[in-house]
Amino acid sequence: GVHIADVSHYVKSGSELDKEAITRGTSVYILDRVIPMLPKELSNGACSLNHGEDRYAISVFMTIDKDGNVIDSDIHKSVINVTERMNYHNVSDIIKYYNKENEKSPKSHKDEVLYTSIDEVKKYEKYANHFIRMYTLAEILKERRKKAGYLSLDIPESKITLDKTGKPIDIQAYETTIANDIIEQFMLTANETIAEKFFWLEAPFIYRVHDVPDIEKVNDLNKFLFNLGYKIRGVRKDDEDSIHPKAFAQVLEEVKGKPEERVVSNLILRTLKVAKYESENRGQSGIASKSY
Repeated sequence: GVHIADVSHYVKSGSELDKEAITRGTSVYILDRVIPMLPKELSNGACSLNHGEDRYAISVFMTIDKDGNVIDSDIHKSVINVTERMNYHNVSDIIKYYNKENEKSPKSHKDEVLYTSIDEVKKYEKYANHFIRMYTLAEILKERRKKAGYLSLDIPESKITLDKTGKPIDIQAYETTIANDIIEQFMLTANETIAEKFFWLEAPFIYRVHDVPDIEKVNDLNKFLFNLGYKIRGVRKDDEDSIHPKAFAQVLEEVKGKPEERVVSNLILRTLKVAKYESENRGQSGIASKSY
């Protein structure tokens, strides 16, 4: 199950809250604060899935097989009560610690140190098997996406620390954890499941569309890649239909761990079109998805 707060329970169409939210468009995240789209009484209160409190939600329930295929799903309005408030570091440490105990250390995180104390990790021992199953499923989903041509652009984000006056005093790489991967894969799967349901219902819906890049940009990219010994394969000079996301994914896989990885990743990112929201479902090439 993947759950998100049911904002529509509180924000009715045409209400003053709705009009103000439309004017703002989104919440705006600045380095040390957020300007919310909705009043904090909603964004941080009634619409926040707080620990130990009943909350209205929209829930997507999915049955997923061992190959990562969603074989059954349903969407419901629900009331959920969060059992524990967790954070990324807690969850990552629980998985790393208890997988080591069971000699099933995560492949890509085998040698990582723990962020929290052993006592803190052991406090959540009763949830360890749940988190290990979640990790296992996330890896299956990720592998399935990679085979379909999912573009794993590993471009690091920055975390900027400000002093009391708002001046930057430190810049460090933002660390991603096993838990980040789990959340990403589950949210992608839930969004695909919802989009696919509405597509087959032929109901009005807003899709996140990511078209294939312009053929001219891909040709220019190939000219640069040629000098490094790489190529976006299968592209015919004036045929946009010959562009396949999997060809980009293959280059990203080939360049992984090499000195030119950052340069190639950035060039591929610049070649891609910007994803946008539209009422027509034309697929999401960046994550190799037909409906999103």
